[in-house]
Parts: sequence; structure tokens; C-alpha cells
Amino acid sequence: RLADTDFAATDRAAEVCPVGVILKKRVGFAVPIGARTYDLKPISAAGSERECASAPDTAAAHEKEAG
Repeated sequence: RLADTDFAATDRAAEVCPVGVILKKRVGFAVPIGARTYDLKPISAAGSERECASAPDTAAAHEKEAG
């Protein structure tokens, strides 16, 4: 079990996990699921971190698509 390991919030694996499977202990849901970078578009379409940080929130993106 991951909870029984010495995994820390500073571990690089949690920072680079492209789909958010590896969550930092006690802060894993600071960004609600549904508002993450890859919930808006496929991983293959992602650009730089700067571009991802400026992505619209999920609700606004869905409203725009619904027109």
C-alpha cells in the first residue's frame, strides 16, 4: 500500500504523473477532480505548463461546447 511507504509531497513522481493518479498525501484533492488539465483535453493535446495553467475551468469549457 502506498500509504505504508515513505512517499512524500516532494517526490517528483507526483509532479510528473500526467493523469493525476499519484496524489500527494493530505493535499491530493486541492484541485477538484474535473478541473484538472487533462480533464479538459487529451494528454496528447497538452502544451507547455504555462499554457495548461491558463486553461479555462471545466464548466466554462462545457458551456462553450454546448453553445
